Amino acid sequence: MKCPKRDVISWTELISAYAKNGNMESAGELFDGLPVKDMVAWTVMVSGFAQNAKPREAIMVFEKMQESGVETDEITLLGVISACAQLGAAKYADWIRDVAEKSDFGGDMTHPRSGEIKQALEDLLERLEAKGYQPHLSSVPYDVSDEDKRRILMTHSEKLALAFGLISTLPGSEIRIVKNVRICEDCHSVICGASQIMGREIVVRDIMRFHHFHDGICSCGNFW
Repeated sequence: MKCPKRDVISWTELISAYAKNGNMESAGELFDGLPVKDMVAWTVMVSGFAQNAKPREAIMVFEKMQESGVETDEITLLGVISACAQLGAAKYADWIRDVAEKSDFGGDMTHPRSGEIKQALEDLLERLEAKGYQPHLSSVPYDVSDEDKRRILMTHSEKLALAFGLISTLPGSEIRIVKNVRICEDCHSVICGASQIMGREIVVRDIMRFHHFHDGICSCGNFW
């Protein structure tokens, strides 16, 4: 299949479509052609193989994902667990637990101030919701319930970093966040709102560009 532009977002959507239709061969060809493979792309492949009864391939892709240094999330690990269950591979149990402890599974809440971080994020989202914010559930590209999507959005690393910045820096001071993948639409919306209601200058560097948030507006003009 000829694609007009080889970017990770559009190609990942095609990979997901192939996987849902049982065509993992075409999904793999597109995945191999990606110049940059982010967490979502890797996860789609892991989950795709697991859902198409190819557990060994799912585990192989996951191992390559780990070797590449890309972070995982709970959806990635659910795909691996599904693959192991298909194999009846009890030997993988200790391995999965070790990976989960080292990864950002459900958000890194092992931080000594994790309780404060969680509370600060919940307080921020409550204030944003009072001003009309609604979670962008489409930012979670997985076939899970809306409740699960909301929970996953709460664990995105840029939100946790923002919450930590709010509790660990002086009021009114600038917050800087570095992200090694593209910031999702929901986190972008949350940080926009936070810059306004918290009176903060917030700078986020993702894989695409610098985002300078000020008074509810981002320098990217909501295009990135």
